[in-house]
Formats: sequence, C-alpha cells, structure tokens
Amino acid sequence: MGDCQKVDDRLVLSGEFTIEHAADLKAFLAETAAAGGPGLVDLTRVTRAGISLFQLLISFVTTMEASGFNVRFTGLNEYLTSLAETAGVRDALAPHIAEGG
Repeated sequence: MGDCQKVDDRLVLSGEFTIEHAADLKAFLAETAAAGGPGLVDLTRVTRAGISLFQLLISFVTTMEASGFNVRFTGLNEYLTSLAETAGVRDALAPHIAEGG
C-alpha cells in the first residue's frame, strides 16, 4: 500500500493506491474525517492508482463537507488527471482541486 501521513496542514499520499489496498486507505480517511481534517490532500507522490482511490477521496470530501470542512486536492499530475477522466470522476473532483492543482 501507499503511505498516508498527516503533515502539518495536509494529508500526503505517496506510492501505490490500488484496489488491493482500498480498505487501508478507507480506514485512514475515515479516521482523518472523524478528527476533522486536515482538508488539503497532496497527491503529488502517488505513483500508481486505481479507480478506488478516487471513489474513496470523493467519499472523504462528502463526509468532510457534511461536517462543515472544506477539502482541496493538490498534486494531480497528468497520470492522475487521465485516470480520473477515464473513471468518469474528473468533474466530481474539479471543484476541489487547489489552485496550481
């Protein structure tokens, strides 16, 4: 599984996030949401991902926003942007992409 860390005011995801490790990522994001954030998710270091990554991130956004927190994503490189488009979730992510992406 990729690595998930809380660093200052952001969540940093790095490495691989495929379906095989979705349960671990789901647990990390649920714990983070229960703690109220942080709301900036840095995807710069994600090297491989599956559609499950985006499904879990969208669920995280929904949970956080229901509690009054704002979520932004940064580090969506060409690979992740293409994957989001292929998965049909690019439009759902678009409002949450931080400036500079």
